Amino acid sequence: MPTKPTTAAPLAFQDGNSKTTIRLTLEAKLAVSRKAKALGCPEAEVIRRAIDSYCQVGSRSTVLSDEEA
Repeated sequence: MPTKPTTAAPLAFQDGNSKTTIRLTLEAKLAVSRKAKALGCPEAEVIRRAIDSYCQVGSRSTVLSDEEA
């Protein structure tokens, strides 16, 4: 039986002069936290890089590798 995604608290980050707030599932929040810890950078930087990478490839889904992040 599929389970309903559990949402975490909103994650806000500053990009230039604009502030962005997104909501992540708990699983996504944990993945972002793990990636940030592995790279030694803030969670917002991991998300910004993922968004930048996504925009470069268009509508195709992408997964960030450690080299891309």
